[in-house]
Amino acid sequence: MHPRRARKIEALEQKIDAMIMDLALLRDDHRHSVKQVTASERKLSETTSVVTEASNRLNDVEQRLKVLEARVEDAENRARRNSIPEKIEKNDMVGYLETSIV
Repeated sequence: MHPRRARKIEALEQKIDAMIMDLALLRDDHRHSVKQVTASERKLSETTSVVTEASNRLNDVEQRLKVLEARVEDAENRARRNSIPEKIEKNDMVGYLETSIV
């Protein structure tokens, strides 16, 4: 074989070997990236589940709070109504209110 042609073939073989090495590195990087994406997707899914559960629990707590607020308001109103003695006005409601307000 001609020496010049042999050098060209050798140079091409070196370039091909370098390309093969680069492809191997790219393949490894790709595998690593796929693992990272998979792990990130799993963590995102777990986080979404936790947030959904927390949101549901918050909604439940808000509903319970509304019920409790209504009960407290009702109890306060009953206490106010019960703290006004009946017939204290002695048949003169207007006079009683005038003296109570002043």
